[in-house]
Amino acid sequence: MIGYAMDGFGIYAHKDANGNSYDDLDDCGGHYDNVRGYHYHAGDAGSNQILGCLHGVSGSMSVKG
Repeated sequence: MIGYAMDGFGIYAHKDANGNSYDDLDDCGGHYDNVRGYHYHAGDAGSNQILGCLHGVSGSMSVKG
């Protein structure tokens, strides 16, 4: 996992541990599996795009100091 998208779903590396790309990603770069539920995979290196869109509703937060 490399982070969380603004809709709360996890973002994982573009390729799996064997260096293979996923072939079942939706338009936003995400899919479901039995372990993580819905999650994203970052865009291909050099694409200059981590995610194509968001699957869920964007959240927000504020930090008071």
